Amino acid sequence: MNILIDTKIYRYLSLALLSLLLFGCGGAGGGTEWQLQWKQSDPPPPALSKGELAVQEKALKEAEIQRLERSILEQNAKIIYIGDDFMLILPTDTVFYGKSPRIKWTSYPLLDMISDYLGAFDKVSVTVAGYTDDEDSEARNKSLSTVQAQSVADYIWSSESDVRLLNIVGYGSARPISSNITDEGQLQNRRIEITFRQLHEYER
Repeated sequence: MNILIDTKIYRYLSLALLSLLLFGCGGAGGGTEWQLQWKQSDPPPPALSKGELAVQEKALKEAEIQRLERSILEQNAKIIYIGDDFMLILPTDTVFYGKSPRIKWTSYPLLDMISDYLGAFDKVSVTVAGYTDDEDSEARNKSLSTVQAQSVADYIWSSESDVRLLNIVGYGSARPISSNITDEGQLQNRRIEITFRQLHEYER
């Protein structure tokens, strides 16, 4: 009998000692409260200054622009830098169904990336220009290039890109960048050019 009582007392004292070691004198609730108070008393991380935030935002923006540029170039498009001007060249055979203003659904991802790319810059205006080869009459070529440029501009505008001024022009077979004698040359001449100028800080 005495051995049984002693065993119970021993177990009770052991559990009490273990509770004291784990949670402190206040019991389980007291220990948790002390831990919470200790965590709440930790100093908060220092806030970034306006200059540091601006540097961080600029770095993130530049990284996103570089990502978009890589994705656009992978879609058979070109990006040319001319001073403060940017030019994107898209083969019309990639964007349209034949010699029509109907945009291929397969080109939507490319146009979406271009819209995002334009939206990453502060800019004054965007010009969308269409060009053709010289197979048809000049009147037809000029009309086709204009409506194709309009289709691309409408798509960019509908995506709510921050475009202050959007210009559309069709040059037809004028201003070729390659000879129209070969199929390859004609393919290069059938294109859409999107040009915009980036604003400087003092112009904003």
